Amino acid sequence: MRNPLRDIGLDERQEEVYRTLIKSGEMTITDLARKLGIKRPTLYLAIDELINLGLISDKKQNRKRVLSAIHPRRLIQIVRLKTSAIENLLP
Repeated sequence: MRNPLRDIGLDERQEEVYRTLIKSGEMTITDLARKLGIKRPTLYLAIDELINLGLISDKKQNRKRVLSAIHPRRLIQIVRLKTSAIENLLP
């Protein structure tokens, strides 16, 4: 079975973080790390890439960094951008 999140370039950890935030809503990095059972330094790598892709956002709340997922429609935008980039490469 195809995995659309992998098809757009997310790795396993990024996919896990994004899916968890979609299901759970806002979470602190500490809570997310506990829920996923991974260390925070490892988590930061996935978070930074997801923020760069526009799939999650972060904000400061009571001196803590709180993460939330951007609506899945953003995935469609990413696919369209990648498709457009490929089309521009074709003769």
